[in-house]
Amino acid sequence: MPSNKKNISISEVLSFPNRIQNTLIFYYLFPVLLIFVILSSYFYISTKNSLDEELGKRLLTIAWISSTQVKAVQLASLQTTGIHGNTYKLIKNRFLDIAQKNEIDRIYLLDTQGHILLDSASDSNHNHAFERLSIHETEIGQTLQGTAVPSTLFKGNDGHFYKTAFSPIKDREGQVFAVVGVDGNARFFANLRKLEHRLIVSGAFFIFTILLISYILSRKIVTPIELLALAAKRIGDGQIEKEIKIYAKNEVGFLSYVMDEMRKKIVERDESLQIMLRGIAHEIRNPLGGIELFGGILQENIQDEEGKKAIEKIMLETNNLKSLVDEFLDFAKKPAIQSEASDLHEFMEDIQFHWQQKLQELQADLSISITGPTTIFWDIEKMKRVFHNLIENALHAMTLSTKEIRIDVETKKNHTLIHIHDTGTGIQKQHHEKLFKPFFTTKTFGNGLGLAMVQKIVQAHGGDIEIQSQENQGTTITMMLPYQKG
Repeated sequence: MPSNKKNISISEVLSFPNRIQNTLIFYYLFPVLLIFVILSSYFYISTKNSLDEELGKRLLTIAWISSTQVKAVQLASLQTTGIHGNTYKLIKNRFLDIAQKNEIDRIYLLDTQGHILLDSASDSNHNHAFERLSIHETEIGQTLQGTAVPSTLFKGNDGHFYKTAFSPIKDREGQVFAVVGVDGNARFFANLRKLEHRLIVSGAFFIFTILLISYILSRKIVTPIELLALAAKRIGDGQIEKEIKIYAKNEVGFLSYVMDEMRKKIVERDESLQIMLRGIAHEIRNPLGGIELFGGILQENIQDEEGKKAIEKIMLETNNLKSLVDEFLDFAKKPAIQSEASDLHEFMEDIQFHWQQKLQELQADLSISITGPTTIFWDIEKMKRVFHNLIENALHAMTLSTKEIRIDVETKKNHTLIHIHDTGTGIQKQHHEKLFKPFFTTKTFGNGLGLAMVQKIVQAHGGDIEIQSQENQGTTITMMLPYQKG
């Protein structure tokens, strides 16, 4: 029955710790950041609206006080005598006094047509149309109906924010005959701008602090999980000698204890299995030695040619069986890794030199690319065996006209990635899951232990290996090895 389990690539495995850490940081940072943004925005908007409302009320009061300073009879005098009359001077002085006491920028008097009858800021505006008539048309219209109203906040030509309040001036019959306008500078909004800037700066610092705290806390959670995952991978790769030590007084600590107990039991079972395998090999070798001995005696005593050929066949199959037993024992044993510093350029030159003649015979090309550090720590002889086996498989698979093998070595994060790509016929999809199983082979010769041994050697180095292949498009083998600095 086909398996629905998704194969996980080496690149996905390498990103698992980062995914956990990023998820923890996101879950911790996002709610805090969202709350901070909402509260800051609410505080800023509510403060702005409150200040705006208070300024509007204050300006309305001043506009009402200013409107009480003008009578209907004075309006007729203003329209008759203009800026040179005593009425103009009297009302302007009153407006200036009100503006000075209340720190108001400007108080002005408008007729029902929107012309300026008096302006505390400048006499030159007399009888001119109000410059913001189109902007405040709605407010002035409401005021002419008898309602005092404030305007919305607006920015003046000087770049500062202002707010205006309009108050009606009524005669004895309650008819509106003029409008008083009061312009107030919203100076406190400059401080609000400073507050906004401080909120942005403090927000950035707050976000950085939260990120730092999130990173520290996530590392405290992720690091034990990452160590536990690496320990589980070591056990899965057959590296069961190293004790699992994760001192955490939580579920992760308990899980590490349980996993270490499981590791000890695997060690005991593995030792028993090794003893049994050695015993089986010994029992097989003894009769093989006898067969080889008596076969040699028979070969010397038999003169018949047909008999000699039969004895030679027996001797050949006996030797093949002895080689198979040796290879089986070699595979069953744990590879003893003796890591030492190796220069990648020299190592690859030796590999290329070894296959030079074979490549020429097959008219194949072998190219090597190395990026990043050129020194790697591994068991040189065993890794040569890995490369020789993989290159031999690649050459065997290349029956097309274009025969190329490309080896790319790159160091990323804490791992060295080695990609071996060939332009061979590829591997049938149904064989992908069996490639590293002992005694599985698609060749007409061989015992099927080559790739299985390659995997054992790579895993003994603390690494992993995967194969990606498509029929008639070639095969890519990726090895991941831990990078160690000298």
